[in-house]
Amino acid sequence: MLNLLVTFDHNDQTRGEYFLASQADLVSKIANIDLVFPKLLNSISCQDNSIDYYIRQYNGNKFVFIGYLHGSEDALFIREVEYVNLSNAYLFSQSLFYACSCYAAKNLGNILLQNGCRVFLGFSAKITTCTNEIEPIFYECENAFISHFLTSDNTIQNCLKFMYDKYQERIRFLVSNSFGFDASILEENLSAFEILCNKEDLELTRRDFFS
Repeated sequence: MLNLLVTFDHNDQTRGEYFLASQADLVSKIANIDLVFPKLLNSISCQDNSIDYYIRQYNGNKFVFIGYLHGSEDALFIREVEYVNLSNAYLFSQSLFYACSCYAAKNLGNILLQNGCRVFLGFSAKITTCTNEIEPIFYECENAFISHFLTSDNTIQNCLKFMYDKYQERIRFLVSNSFGFDASILEENLSAFEILCNKEDLELTRRDFFS
């Protein structure tokens, strides 16, 4: 089975609704996948217990972590308090870590890899949205890699191609429907996306994270 830990700051004053909708989009895509066991941590769950508490319940087994949170170069935040940072990076040994957060690929990703994380995916700059009605396209693209990875036995490399194709498809759709500015923001988000891992780890599949 695959242990999946999903954190989302639904009570954030500026992006809470987006974080909530984005994780709900992912959960809807994996709802009928028997091998995936998600544990969902919203703002309240994260404030009640540290990330250490939840990860230790896996007893050292592998897992996949997804964060729909605000980020900086060194941390992910719950209500402006560091939740994942350099001091607890060791907890993510052997994990696949996906941060749907600003800036986390600048430094946090490399620190996680130095502490044994197998694969880090995230963004090296600020990511955002523009028009409210277009936001579902943005989280559809953000979730394209991880939803495909969790619901298939395709390699990371193949799932990345699926994600890049999805971004380009949706950018073309926005341009053709007179949402050119939204398309440019989506393209900027894609430009900020980074994956950090050893080259051979691009051939990993979800089964490599089974416990």
